[in-house]
Amino acid sequence: MSYSRAARIKQNMDPLPPRSARDVVKNTPIEIWKEVVDALLYDPVVFRCDPYYPGCNFHTALTQWNDWKHLRNLEIQRGILRLVSRSWKSLADSYPQRYFEPIRSRDYGYQVAQTLSARRLHLGMFCSSCGCVWLCSCGVCDECYENLSSESPVESSLLSQLAGSLFNVEILSLPDTELRMGILGTDPTKLSVQLPNLRSLSINGTSYELATAMIAFPNLVFLDLEVEPLSMQHTPGFRATLPSLRTLRLQVWDLGGLSELSKWSMPKLSHLDLAARGDFAPLVFQFVEVQGRNISSLRLQSDYLLALPENFWGQVPQLQYLGTSCLEFLDDEQRRLPKGHPFCTLGILEQEGIMEEARTAVMHYQRRWETIKTIADSHSWKDVPADFLELSREVDAYAHTHTRSPCWRCMAGLYRICAEAGIRYEDRAGTLYEEIWP
Repeated sequence: MSYSRAARIKQNMDPLPPRSARDVVKNTPIEIWKEVVDALLYDPVVFRCDPYYPGCNFHTALTQWNDWKHLRNLEIQRGILRLVSRSWKSLADSYPQRYFEPIRSRDYGYQVAQTLSARRLHLGMFCSSCGCVWLCSCGVCDECYENLSSESPVESSLLSQLAGSLFNVEILSLPDTELRMGILGTDPTKLSVQLPNLRSLSINGTSYELATAMIAFPNLVFLDLEVEPLSMQHTPGFRATLPSLRTLRLQVWDLGGLSELSKWSMPKLSHLDLAARGDFAPLVFQFVEVQGRNISSLRLQSDYLLALPENFWGQVPQLQYLGTSCLEFLDDEQRRLPKGHPFCTLGILEQEGIMEEARTAVMHYQRRWETIKTIADSHSWKDVPADFLELSREVDAYAHTHTRSPCWRCMAGLYRICAEAGIRYEDRAGTLYEEIWP
């Protein structure tokens, strides 16, 4: 090695003198800074048009996708980068993966620019006290509820001014209360021109004409709707065609409407999430019988026991994940899992008042359904009591006195059963006990 080359290497390894640090920053290629920005702002999950992607955890994917706090933090980081310099501001502003909530800003010019250019746009109710945003009042904490208003004056005036504008949004979440948003009108031809890139639509509320949305957005891959009553939401006899739809979420308040929805054409439907009050099992399995051929994940949530029909596994030959709030245990040959079926994950969805029955049924099914590799529960290992491991060794999993909810005896019993059977037992975040408490 020549002296000059060795000297250059040594010089490169020596700490930079303070006076040259600014020059290094200034002279660093923009491509390097772009990689820095990507590392701070890029998230491969929350900007996908469909939360379910190859290799995802079916039990946690939707929660991760709708992580509003994380989305806001990404925007906070982008705001900080904009303050570094003019070039960084330009770089941050040109970044395509952007999320925006108009009601969290008071700069009108910024609101207009971001609302029109954001890839993911969230409009919801606004708490004037703490600034929380919700798509509906269902999950609002007691402290926020009294301050909750159905619309923000700033957002309302902004959206009325933007009616008829061209939007870049691909993922849109909004309440449809009296269609206050102003973006979604009743003419599907105008809608398709205004929102040409829309692929994911969540509408909280039941006054919107479904036919309008279906005709305007035939390329949707994700659709989240409330259904009540169906007669007010679309023209009788209307048959929607959604050739690209992969994920459908429905909150069903009118059970009769579910029968009509099963007649929609959804040839690529892979993920179905249904929530309803009351005994909706007959109607939901009628829906599954029609639409279940390609479904790989199915979530069914109700305050009633759900009994699988005798021919269930034949209706869902591709099913890998089944999540329910309370599955009735029925042990007969007609409901046995056929050999070679891809089903491998049984999920437990939180439903107040019936969790003990839900976990007991899962304990029985894990002995009958031999393909189960994972049981995904609704608790968090971060909340586990200090004597959990001792409890798991002592408790009778199948016959014990339940404590007040959550019953950690049930979870301790499931933990031991899964450990003995070599089954992965996850919490609602997809983690194991040992990953939190090594």
